[in-house]
Amino acid sequence: MTTTCTVTQNWECDGMLDIHNDQTLKTYQAIRNEQYHHTHPETCWEFSNIKNVIAKLKPLLNEGEKIIQFANGGFATPKGLEMMKSYWKSIDDRIRKECDPQEVYYYEYNNHESCINYDGDTEAINIINDIWGEKIARKIKRFNRKMTIDQLLLKDIEIGTLLFNDDQTPNDIWFSEKDGKAYTMYNSTLYPVYDGDNHQFKAQSQHWWGMSVRYDKNKLHDWHKE
Repeated sequence: MTTTCTVTQNWECDGMLDIHNDQTLKTYQAIRNEQYHHTHPETCWEFSNIKNVIAKLKPLLNEGEKIIQFANGGFATPKGLEMMKSYWKSIDDRIRKECDPQEVYYYEYNNHESCINYDGDTEAINIINDIWGEKIARKIKRFNRKMTIDQLLLKDIEIGTLLFNDDQTPNDIWFSEKDGKAYTMYNSTLYPVYDGDNHQFKAQSQHWWGMSVRYDKNKLHDWHKE
């Protein structure tokens, strides 16, 4: 991270970042623009007419294969999805090689309107972590931070049976910011969550404090801040 780029917060625009003396943002924008317009004959994006997807991709399937749906309305043959994954990796490799992570953070901070976003800069710093990794993400100068890097890195965790209100299973759990004890909201009422030994469930790490998480099939997943 050797950028000479600086920023000032423009309070007439809710704290958006005015970026000065950037060196790699034009490159970053060009790479992202190329990615946005990239197409492959065995993939397509369709948000309403699934018949169009089937008509385009079904003739390209090998025997026994099925059309695969992936993020953001994408559909592909198995071969097409693997080729898209390879292409996306090449995009990340180019950004990692040709762009400065601090400058990319500033750009994505504005791009995701992090100054007014309920999640703060979470989307922007996640992009840095996904491309450059934890070590670089921890060095980024951040604005409007809602979650620490340690919280962002929380993974799915297998856990025992959790219950509330005698025998109900919680869908969402919140860990108190004061002592890490677990609660769930049900019918506009906050209930304590208990483990199989009828003890109130508590955070296993202080990184959990103040966090919310989905609970499904004895697994904690999708860590976030409410």
